[in-house]
Amino acid sequence: MTVFDHFLEKVVVGAEMTAWVLTTVILGYVAAKYRHKYHAKKKRYRQLAFTRNCVFNLLGKASESLQDNLDLAAFLQFFTDYTCHSVLAQSAAFFRYDKANRTVQAAAVLGVFPTVLDAGSQTSGNLNSPARIQQYLRNNQFHLVDTPFGEAVSQQRTVVFDEDRVAERVKNTVSDCWGMIIAPVSVSRAVYGLLVIANKVDRTRFTQEDVLMATNLAEMAGIVISHILSFQEMEDKRSIDQQLKMAEIIQEHLLPQKLPADERFEFAVHYQPAYRLGGDYYDFIELDENRLGVLVADVSGKGIPAGLVMATTRSACSILSRGEHSPSAVLRKLNEHLLQLIPEEMFISMTYGILDRRTGAFVCARAGHEPVIFCKYGEEPSCAYSTTRGMVLGMMDDATFTPTLQDETYHIEPGTMLLLYTDGVSEARNKENEEFGRQRLCQTLQTVAKMTAQNAMDSLVNRLQRFSEGQPPYDDITMVMIKAKAHGM
Repeated sequence: MTVFDHFLEKVVVGAEMTAWVLTTVILGYVAAKYRHKYHAKKKRYRQLAFTRNCVFNLLGKASESLQDNLDLAAFLQFFTDYTCHSVLAQSAAFFRYDKANRTVQAAAVLGVFPTVLDAGSQTSGNLNSPARIQQYLRNNQFHLVDTPFGEAVSQQRTVVFDEDRVAERVKNTVSDCWGMIIAPVSVSRAVYGLLVIANKVDRTRFTQEDVLMATNLAEMAGIVISHILSFQEMEDKRSIDQQLKMAEIIQEHLLPQKLPADERFEFAVHYQPAYRLGGDYYDFIELDENRLGVLVADVSGKGIPAGLVMATTRSACSILSRGEHSPSAVLRKLNEHLLQLIPEEMFISMTYGILDRRTGAFVCARAGHEPVIFCKYGEEPSCAYSTTRGMVLGMMDDATFTPTLQDETYHIEPGTMLLLYTDGVSEARNKENEEFGRQRLCQTLQTVAKMTAQNAMDSLVNRLQRFSEGQPPYDDITMVMIKAKAHGM
């Protein structure tokens, strides 16, 4: 063997070794990358579960404490303490917001809270203890423009300040501040106040999970505060009419204020309570950029109790639907929580579905509710409705409830429509005590199948009114229509 042959053999062996090493490194990198993604996703699911439990614990504890005494001040302090501990922060405060005067004033404070505004050197010198800081924040009104809260109020969203932004906005504070979450506490754009959390215990930055926790707790607190204020005013006036009026306002605010906007789908709704306070409810939940949650529900009973159950169901469904792709799974979790949160004599029937805006697939499940009606597009439109039923929410344990659930999938193609409704529609009566019925409902949908969603809904309501011959509705009437836009519309 020549010297050249020896050299060539070494080159080949070296190349093979290099290729093996590179392959090992690449495979190791890919494995590490996917391990990291797996652990990150697992951590996020754990955090979402923790956030969900914290929100429901807040609701449960608030319900217990408010049964005998509707004390707003006590709730605000409890809510502030609970949130502070939940996100592992050093301090927190709840500031009431005066919209007329554009001022804020602390109603609850925990820990060594930063003064969050330019207190001035003389004032700062006197704030030499947590008790004096709390007294200062409670006893003074501060103009919103002098605080870092304006963005959270004007844009109705949670704002996070890292250490750099804190240094820009928080002057002459008597305690260090290296992070702050400001979450508006409101119901349907009506700001009651601001939850402000300052400084992680371990001096790290607030995480996205912390922000999500604060935002969800603030939303739940807003609903509780709204009911407390309503009850307090009703107690002061001792007027049944005023009680109903306030409850009507709360109930109206719980319903969506606008329809979803979409290039491929049209939406239309009709909501008509039989009395001043209804037990029906509908909602649209933006799950992500492609998926939209749609629900129609009927709460047993009427009046203020039904309104409270509706508020509880609304918040619970909004939280539990996040990250879930199966409507049945959402209903199962919702049933578990409602069993603990609502009175034994009350229950809810519901249809919950998820619309995939990319594919037009609508996956839904029913809990003791009226069947979904699917109207196919064509020369002679035809109707079909779901056959599964399920059991009502809030009455049976998981072992009995879950086996009755089943997901159904409908493909909403261009021109076709889908209708969710409550039994007040099918059970509407005329002077002869005859029910409108599902058959008439399907026949009416077939005649309006080529109309836009809103025109179809208007025609359906008109047909229902003509059938009733002026008779007042026996039950609440709620309808939600989804229609895929036909080509060229």
